This record gives sequence, structure tokens and C-alpha cells, in this order.
Amino acid sequence: MIEAPEKKEWILAHERRMAAELASRVIPRPSLNLWMILIPVIFVFYFWQLNRYAAGRKEFMAHWMRPRATCLEDACRRLAEEHPPSSPVPRKLHHLIPAGAVPDEALVPYERWLRCLYGHYADLLAAPGADHTALVRNAYRRRGNYLLFLNHLGDTEHDLNTALLDHGKKMDAERKKDQKDAARRIESISRDLRRKDAEALFS
Repeated sequence: MIEAPEKKEWILAHERRMAAELASRVIPRPSLNLWMILIPVIFVFYFWQLNRYAAGRKEFMAHWMRPRATCLEDACRRLAEEHPPSSPVPRKLHHLIPAGAVPDEALVPYERWLRCLYGHYADLLAAPGADHTALVRNAYRRRGNYLLFLNHLGDTEHDLNTALLDHGKKMDAERKKDQKDAARRIESISRDLRRKDAEALFS
């Protein structure tokens, strides 16, 4: 019988792959043209940009993965302590929110988003299967069910981003527009990646 810690690693690996794909589409890689090689100063500048790209991509993925890994770890721990758990998701999830990390006005949508993720992870950990694909298929049975979850997850992310953007009312209009555009771009790309992932998992 496959234990929850092994399933947790499959789920984490899948989340990391999705985060890497998202990062590659959100953060454009600097392009190298032939003429750059012929001008040493420009060539050096290209590598400086490349290093910034690599660091930014790494930071983006780390930030993206941190709450997901924390949520999954807690779901795995709870499954081990309460087998089976009294409910898929604990009544309160405050212990998963770092003190001071989320503005007060965004706490409710943040916990709603965590609750959506937590339920998904709990379902996967409880499902039978020999790999991540099998866990998803056994937990959701049909692609339509999985897409319903993904749509709900996207909606909770949108609500959370909206609350966080509203928190920044005091920032200048141009900066706020840039942040809103970035958030909506990430949401749009995430939905596209998840839709393609669902098609691959249930092909």
C-alpha cells in the first residue's frame, strides 16, 4: 500500500512542474541575438539580464510554492494523525497563515483559497493510485469534476488577488495598474495551464 508521504512527493513534483511552466510564461527569458556576441559590452549585459531572469524565476517559484507546500504538509500530517480525518478540511486554517503575512482585509479570501487547496490535497492523499495522474483520476473520476475544482480554485485566487490589490489603494495609479495587470496575467496563464493539464490527465 502506498503511504501518504510518497503521494505527497508526487503532488509536490506536479505543483513544481506547474510553477516552472507558469514562471517561464510570466517572466520572459532574455533573447540573445547574433549581433550581441560581436559587441563585448552588450554580451556582458545579456548575461547580467540572464542572471536576473534566473534569480527572478527562482524567487517566483519559491513564493508560489511556499503556501502550497505548507498546506500539503499539514494535510499529510492530519491524515496520519486522524485516519481517516473527521472531515477533509479542518474547521480553522489560521495556523497555516504566517503572522503579519496577509493584510486583515484579505484574510477571509486567503483562507477561502487555502481551504480550496487543502480539500484538493486531502482528496488526492486519500485516493488510491501509483502516480499523480492516478490519484487525480481516482479522486475526481471525470475531467468535468476536475475542471469544476480548477475553476473554483481560479475564482478563489481572483478574489484573493482583488483583496490584495484593494489593500494597496494608497499606491500611485501607475504602479497599481502594473500590479493589477500582472495579477490578471498570472490568473489567465494559470487557467490556461490548468485546462491543458486537465486534458492531459484525463486523455
